[in-house]
Order: sequence, then structure tokens, then C-alpha cells
Amino acid sequence: MLVSLASIIDGHSRATGEIYGPPQGIDSSNLALNQLKRNYCLGAALALRNDRRLLSQPHILELADDYQLSLEYILHGYRLGVLNEVLVRYRIHSSNVSNNQGGFNQKGCGCLTGL
Repeated sequence: MLVSLASIIDGHSRATGEIYGPPQGIDSSNLALNQLKRNYCLGAALALRNDRRLLSQPHILELADDYQLSLEYILHGYRLGVLNEVLVRYRIHSSNVSNNQGGFNQKGCGCLTGL
């Protein structure tokens, strides 16, 4: 799994000047450990291996989010890599699906209960 940086744009496709990605000090050598603490992987900036066994699980398909996906890949033995380059533009607006933080937090915690 590879995470890149993302340039944030507004609802009118104007760059906000904000870059989203792992903060300084978090790189390929320690991202997996830090990912267990909080989400540093924006789904739009993730490149994932197509693992049908992992992705076809019912709990993944219900409300898959970037944090849960990254945790599932880590728990299945995948390594995380960081590419400190902007590869995508990510639009922020009032109706973003990611505004449902309650549901996402519950699902993220759910995949860690088996540890």
C-alpha cells in the first residue's frame, strides 16, 4: 500500500494551499505503527493492491473508509509506503462522505478488536 500527498481544493476546484499527507517524521519505516494511533492515509491518495479476499469481506463493503482500509491491509501483512509527492487533488466540500466521523470511528475501532 502506498500513500502520497494530496493538494486540497475547494468546492470550486481552487487550490487552498493546504497539502494533506503524513507529517514530518512519519515515513515508510514507521507509518504502519503510527497509523494504529490515527489516520494519516487519505483514501484518494492511497494505492492499494487488489486483494479480493480482503476487499470482499462484508464489513469492508458496508462503509469502507480510508482508515479502516489501511488498518485491514496492515493487519493482513501489507507494508505501507510513503511517496512525498502530490499525486492527487482532493476536493473538500460540505457534503463529503467523510463528514460521517461517528460511523467511521466505530468501524475503525471494530477492525482492531481482534488484536
